[in-house]
Amino acid sequence: MNWTEVDAESSILWIQSKLASVGGSNDTDWLGNRLNCCLPAGYEVYIKVFHEVLEDLTVQDRNVTWDEAEESSSISDDALASIISNTTLERSSPEDGFPSRRVRWAELAARYGLKFHPEINVRSFSRKFPRGSWPRYLVGPTEGSLSPEEFRRLLTVLQDHASADEVFMYWDLPMEVQGKDSYCIAGELDSPLEMAWPPGVDSTPSYVWPASRTWIVHTNYDLSFTLVATNASSAYDLLSDDSLETIKIPYSARIDRFSDTVNG
Repeated sequence: MNWTEVDAESSILWIQSKLASVGGSNDTDWLGNRLNCCLPAGYEVYIKVFHEVLEDLTVQDRNVTWDEAEESSSISDDALASIISNTTLERSSPEDGFPSRRVRWAELAARYGLKFHPEINVRSFSRKFPRGSWPRYLVGPTEGSLSPEEFRRLLTVLQDHASADEVFMYWDLPMEVQGKDSYCIAGELDSPLEMAWPPGVDSTPSYVWPASRTWIVHTNYDLSFTLVATNASSAYDLLSDDSLETIKIPYSARIDRFSDTVNG
């Protein structure tokens, strides 16, 4: 079965109707973005899947920050634009295929004297670095998207618990693409994933779920982790999978950049 476009508004309604409100519209009554604003209640386990961080093995000096490297760089403006294009607080390397090693968030937290816990985020690390600039040797996690390998692995693990189900993928598009601000397709995961993406979009879907609704995957365009709601058996498999970095997260947890109150 190939991927078929379906009505986005009606397909996502069952999720949107069960989400908590983000809260007030000003700083005095805003309580932050929380997990219950993104995923429905009623699932046995909620999991945070951290987007990968890489060490750029071509960088020898681990004390040089991205800001310092940029200030002293003779790279063209176009190259600098490509460095910054897919990240916000952290920078990605200017070329694909650079020699790298994946470093887990837990390992990085230990390296910089931080406690690894469910509400840790990129700002937890930025506050440890000079002027908030990450070391140049670190290629920070991409906001709003898992890597293709992580996305495939995540769906493979989850689909083992809903193998016969049709799967829905929904994008809440940050800007209109071909006149649309949302897009949804349905199909089976044995269909090529490359055929699922809407034209001009390369980010992970905002929501993925099977027809049985036994699990939901949510990737937010400004978060450097993905959230999963699921049952105990698939949660065990996800938390045990070495190719993904995961941690259980309370349903009441805050998930915005101010979520980490443990690391100051």
